[in-house]
Amino acid sequence: MTTTCPQCGHADRTVPVPQALAEAPDHSARLALSPPAEPLPAGLDGLWKALLILAAIALAATFGQGTWDADGDTAFGTGYRLGALLPFLLLLTSGLVGLARARAKARRADRDLPVRQVRWRHARQLWESAVLCRRCEAAFLPGAPVVPVAEFRAHLTTVAERAHGVSEPTDQPA
Repeated sequence: MTTTCPQCGHADRTVPVPQALAEAPDHSARLALSPPAEPLPAGLDGLWKALLILAAIALAATFGQGTWDADGDTAFGTGYRLGALLPFLLLLTSGLVGLARARAKARRADRDLPVRQVRWRHARQLWESAVLCRRCEAAFLPGAPVVPVAEFRAHLTTVAERAHGVSEPTDQPA
């Protein structure tokens, strides 16, 4: 069954968007027609790894600096090494504070994950039912107006958000 384009009134060059995506000739067309990305929980694995690598490098630099001083003054050498530990402790503290802030931000983002997933499922269903008119170079949802291909993904997101109670942004501060 073919769908008639509401803009040009023809049905001979309309195809479902998933099919058009599979046949897209270039990267920009595939990007414009691609389905909405599924929202995922925030991950902090990379931050932990970066902090551990930073700590290992700082410790190696602090305690791997040569040997004790030439005269055998171990008190001077110990003070020198402990003094070098101060920047490491400052770096570690700032890294831990940054990690705590990132974790709090990730928890806030994960709190609304179920709502974002419901919106995504709706947007995905809309995407699967969308049609591309190759004659007009525009996409449309059945029963909805035509939008240019470049604005198609934003249009899907907007329709899904409106259906789930997300209001439109206003120019006035809240």
